[in-house]
Amino acid sequence: MNREVVLARILALVKYFVFAVSKSCGMSDAVALASGGKIFTFGSYRLGVHGPGDDIDCLLAVPRHVSHDYFFTKFLPMLQETPGVTEVTVLRPFRANLPPTYLRNDPNILEIDSGSPWG
Repeated sequence: MNREVVLARILALVKYFVFAVSKSCGMSDAVALASGGKIFTFGSYRLGVHGPGDDIDCLLAVPRHVSHDYFFTKFLPMLQETPGVTEVTVLRPFRANLPPTYLRNDPNILEIDSGSPWG
């Protein structure tokens, strides 16, 4: 599966994740859909200097009401249950608010960082 297809699948999953969390917070369907969720790529992939076997660095931007707890309790299980995903690894680096998550969707590897642009 090529990188663009993998990123599109992850974006769809992020939008569904944000929608589900928004609904669980009591928001209407319209507000939950408008809450969004985005993926921003960076690093070698974004610069166009990646090669075969290189990972894709990406940042998930989510609204303020989607807390770190939701990332671990809802999003990670969604990733693990996604067809084609063979491995999900959460790293716990020193002094990080939210550790990066590595996702293997053979033959692609994504490094996912997550956070809210509002803190």
